[in-house]
This record gives sequence, structure tokens and C-alpha cells, in this order.
Amino acid sequence: MPFSITETQGAGKVSRFGRLGYNDTVRRPSDRGGYHNRSAGAIAKLLFETDWGWCGVVGDARGITRVVLPGPTRKAVAAAIGGSGKDGNSVVRQAARQIQEYLGCRRQYFTVPVDWELISGFARQILKACVRISYGETVSYGELATRLGKPGAARAVGQALAANPVPLLVPCHRVMRADGSLGGFSGGLELKCRLLRLEGALLIGGAGE
Repeated sequence: MPFSITETQGAGKVSRFGRLGYNDTVRRPSDRGGYHNRSAGAIAKLLFETDWGWCGVVGDARGITRVVLPGPTRKAVAAAIGGSGKDGNSVVRQAARQIQEYLGCRRQYFTVPVDWELISGFARQILKACVRISYGETVSYGELATRLGKPGAARAVGQALAANPVPLLVPCHRVMRADGSLGGFSGGLELKCRLLRLEGALLIGGAGE
């Protein structure tokens, strides 16, 4: 599917994520209301159409800071990212292209950079560990915590993944409960099921809920 993209250039400032303690959650920008001065150039916001609906990405020259999961209308996604425009920088265009390919069954991994600067502490460790979960693989929250050397921190893992600002690029949909049920997902369990089925990690008709 060819690009259908809109973009907004900002003033080079984005809201700050709070620091994650051992049992804290990742904080959304609105939780703190502060700003973090950046030197990576203007922020670009892109809307683009995929086989699954409209998506959005936000980023700058350093990497992607936010992904908006597929929505039914351009207007809804534009509202979610706070604006629309035309064209964008090379990083957000690359992200849009790779997400289109992934949702169209033409890509199994992402090479576009994520801007980790807005995520700190244990949350960053969790999300980076999540990136290493392969296409078609699933792990439990507890297993991911154990991989990080923090057995027993399944709740903290779940909190960090629930606040993941870049789903798909950080594939939090691949993390499930230890009993094989889906757990949570910011895009809803129906979308989580669909993503897992796309990757062959969940059989058609198997809800896993």
C-alpha cells in the first residue's frame, strides 16, 4: 500500500517520562507536565494508512518516541497524536514504512531507531528486553522479569509494558500471563490476539483469554 502520510513539525520539545523505580510504572508525559530540552531537531508527527487502519508515529532525528496503534479513522489517530500536517523526517517515514510492511505480512522485525532518552531506569531495561523477543515467540511477564535478573518483578514488568509508548517497535503484545492467557495490552485484547495470530503465535480460534 502506498504512503498516505501527514506530518507536523514541532518546536523540538517533548514531555518528560518519569523515572521508574523497581515497582513504579512508566509515567506518560501528561503525568508530570514538565518538558525536557532536546537537541535532536524538530518533532515530526506522521499519520499513515495500513492494511489494518490508520496509524501514527512521532519522532525526531534521534528516533521514534511514540506509536499510535491502528484506528478506524484518520481523524481519531490525528487526535491521538495531537495534530496533522504533510511529509516528515526520514526517521518517522522509515517507521511508517516498516509498520506498513509488518501489518501487511512483509516484515518480521524493525530496524527504525527508538528514542530511549524519554524512558529511564527499570522501564528502559524492560522495554529493551522486550525488543529481543522474536517474531512469533511469546514469554510470560515473570519470564521477562527473570531474564532481567529480577524474579518476582512480574508486576513491574506489566506496568512498564502497559505504558509502552512505542508498541509494535517494542513488541509488548508478545508478553502474556504464565497460564497462557493474554494479560493486558494498551490496544485492547482483540488487537493483541490479531497481532499474535499474524505472527503465528496464536492459533486461529484460540483466544488465549
